[in-house]
Amino acid sequence: MIMRGEFIHVWPETWDEIWMLVRGKSTTSPDFYTELFREVKHLLNYELVPDVSMKVLVDENLCEEEFKSLSSDSFYCESNIIELLENAYWVMDDLGGETLSQYYFNCLERFIVKYSLRYVLQRPCVLCPSLPGMFSALVRELHELTNKDEHQKASFEAFENALKDLRQECNEDRIKTCIQKQINLLEAMGQSYPGVTQTELGGMCDQIKSWPHVAIGKSLKKLYGFSSDYPGIRHGCKSDGVIRNINKRDAISLLITFTGFMPYLSEEIDVDSVYGGIRK
Repeated sequence: MIMRGEFIHVWPETWDEIWMLVRGKSTTSPDFYTELFREVKHLLNYELVPDVSMKVLVDENLCEEEFKSLSSDSFYCESNIIELLENAYWVMDDLGGETLSQYYFNCLERFIVKYSLRYVLQRPCVLCPSLPGMFSALVRELHELTNKDEHQKASFEAFENALKDLRQECNEDRIKTCIQKQINLLEAMGQSYPGVTQTELGGMCDQIKSWPHVAIGKSLKKLYGFSSDYPGIRHGCKSDGVIRNINKRDAISLLITFTGFMPYLSEEIDVDSVYGGIRK
């Protein structure tokens, strides 16, 4: 399993590391799982038979069994789990006051850190996407999107291979190759944007209509101009614009920057999923 930094992929671990711990702290709440199951019931991707539902909701033991049996596949999507985790804080507050809700908050926070999840927990109990989490989700989304098109897939694999080569030796030639392969990927994605007829990124920037301001499109066009003008990336001609040799600092900055432009180049990127794990 590829770790995506989302709760849905580590949901089974929440039983021992969150719910059991909090239940152990809640010694005076006989309806602990009953109240929890009321919160989770509408978030599941299946419906309980009405008779079964009524029995579960009035029997704490049945609620516990039903809640424990939930798997990652029991939920529609990541956002449903987020809704449950946030609402559970108020359930704990009703059941045991600040002592129990604070203990739940601490357990949830430790869980996020332990599994390197893509969220920052803010008070009272709000799961906010982190910047590393959004970037990781964007790369995942790009993987899924480019796999649908053979040309895009080949371009993505070529870029990834060039990126892996930097681990062997992060020298100037390898960095240039990596930038060139990423530009090729940008062009492969841009070609699928509605109305784009140009084949080079610079021309595509004039045709793409997703920019919120002309300066954004121009900034990518200028970066493309750098890749065309700097010797050894796209062309071999000498340039008067060169100030120094490209190094590891440029690799980090440029590769991250070019990745950040990718949501503008495709209308198929699920931005809701990238931002907060929400899939519609």
